[in-house]
Amino acid sequence: MQIKSVTDNAFARYGKVIEGYDFGPLLGALRKNTTRPHSGVEYVPGFAPLESLDIYAEIRDGFMAECPFRWGTATAATNSWDAWNTTGTAS
Repeated sequence: MQIKSVTDNAFARYGKVIEGYDFGPLLGALRKNTTRPHSGVEYVPGFAPLESLDIYAEIRDGFMAECPFRWGTATAATNSWDAWNTTGTAS
């Protein structure tokens, strides 16, 4: 298996890496406000603890060109507790 960086051209068709923003508060809110389900996957399409952060407004007004979006989460029962899937979709 060959592991590639998300900045590799092989990932270009899936979107782009957002740079220039401090995502520390987002990670802090995820750690504080999400729990790992006992089994399966828990999906929350719009998650208020994330959407109330300053970084949400910065992304909405800058990267998203003032287009509102929903920031949701998907957490799963795994042996690792160091990854989240945050999903942004236009409202």
